[in-house]
Amino acid sequence: MKPARLLVPLLFALASPGGAAVFREDPLPAPSRGPTAIAGTAQYGLWFLGSLANRIGRRNPDGSFEEFLVPTPDSGLSGMTAYAEGAFGRLGFTEFAANKIGRIDPSGRIDEFPIPTAGSGPRGIAVGDSHSFWFTEFNANKIGRLSLQGQFMEYPIGAGSGPVGIVWGPPAEDALNGEAWFTEFRANRISRLNENGRLRRYSIPTADSGPTAIVSVFGFGDPAIWFIEFNANKIGRITPDGTITEFSIPTPDSGPTDLVGGSDGIWFTESRANKIGRLNLDGTFTEFPIPTANSWPAGITSELWFTERDGNKVSRLGSDSLVAIGAGFSGNWDTDFELVNAEGRAVGMTVRIPGPRACGICFNPTTTVDVPAHGTFSLTARDVPFVPEGAQTFYVSLSLPIGPEELPTTRARIVNRARPTQAIEIPVVRLSTLERMNPSVLAFPGATRTPTAHSNLVLSEVGLVFPVGGRIEAFDAAGAPRGVMSFSLYPGQSVFLVDVLRQLGVAGLEGGQIRVTKTEGIGLLWGLLATLTDDGGVAVSVGANP
Repeated sequence: MKPARLLVPLLFALASPGGAAVFREDPLPAPSRGPTAIAGTAQYGLWFLGSLANRIGRRNPDGSFEEFLVPTPDSGLSGMTAYAEGAFGRLGFTEFAANKIGRIDPSGRIDEFPIPTAGSGPRGIAVGDSHSFWFTEFNANKIGRLSLQGQFMEYPIGAGSGPVGIVWGPPAEDALNGEAWFTEFRANRISRLNENGRLRRYSIPTADSGPTAIVSVFGFGDPAIWFIEFNANKIGRITPDGTITEFSIPTPDSGPTDLVGGSDGIWFTESRANKIGRLNLDGTFTEFPIPTANSWPAGITSELWFTERDGNKVSRLGSDSLVAIGAGFSGNWDTDFELVNAEGRAVGMTVRIPGPRACGICFNPTTTVDVPAHGTFSLTARDVPFVPEGAQTFYVSLSLPIGPEELPTTRARIVNRARPTQAIEIPVVRLSTLERMNPSVLAFPGATRTPTAHSNLVLSEVGLVFPVGGRIEAFDAAGAPRGVMSFSLYPGQSVFLVDVLRQLGVAGLEGGQIRVTKTEGIGLLWGLLATLTDDGGVAVSVGANP
């Protein structure tokens, strides 16, 4: 046997359509925080308003929470916005009762700026030109602007308007800069205002519709602005020329609260119905009930993280994935993957190859294939044209929208083309299961090194976000330590330790155990132990989470 010719690592990461709507709910460490507005990203930190506690909260990338007390007591936190990723690193928020605009930096330092007009009632806030904050003054019937240097400018828009939501939209046809688009709750209008004070207004067809939150989806190729009609239980769309289209939410009196745009439609929270809704690209709706009853979902981000005001949680709705880690190909060894598409429509599969380790998480060009409706797609590691034999790791991702579609039938195997009996199924596990486990220690029983058999270990970072480091230890059948070594894994990459017991300096072992401990990083660790025997046998065990 030549262990060094065994298998090159492979990671299959498959976004499954079945049970594809997966909720992750993270309870806040303290009760009665009442999280509402939310901004930021999971990778750099999610910020939210703890309205009942008068605090700004942050969910860190590792899942821990921090809170920062707003200096003004009972400030009446209302709206929140974030600068574009990496720009200045600050967030802005409105203090309705205190009549201030707040700003917080990554260290938790909070600056407050009193609005010149007393009792103006600031509500919505957005990032506009030159990284200034634009905000609505509900009581004062004004639109305000706070520059990066802390200077205010206010634009009166007329009595009885009651502006609430605001967003910085794409440039007008006669201007180079963008404009502030906002909702007029009392006047039942959508309006736009440029930095020179030019105001244009558009009446909403449904009377007393109660427009509140508003969002631009310009980045997804749609020049339209979308907004919520709270009283009318509708989602509205307005084009730059002022044409308004309305879409009625299926659940009556659902309480639409906040919305975001995405490549697959408009996502929104339904506070009274306790659901996350999606207005699909074809104009239909899909709704997803939240597991926690009466949670009152409020704010939502483009990554579909949302707050549960009464549930006191920061949660996420996402698609699930199937993860099967195995080998690529080397010599006669290969990895087979098969997907059976039970859907009545074709689905796209994207093959991506992780780049060099020095580049962290980056990818070479991708290739996409279609799995026909009610059809089968098969792939072997050697089918991917830009994987040199024995040199690269790669993974396959099946991209499908979040929805109620069936779970595909999947199969992954390690095979020996020269010895067909030496083949075994690779265990397939849901990524959501691994996220709940978040294993920091994996135990692999039955490790063996004898003259006729040896065990090897395949490890992967399957979260595709953060690198991890750790140590691998061997123990004999009595639990005594036999060897230890360190390792590091980058997002989306695997490592196949050819005869890991030999690398650990273990001369012989029967019925022992290999233990993997994550010592640094917050990525998701997963692996399997493969034991090969000279008589052609193969056994695979997945890591237990002791």
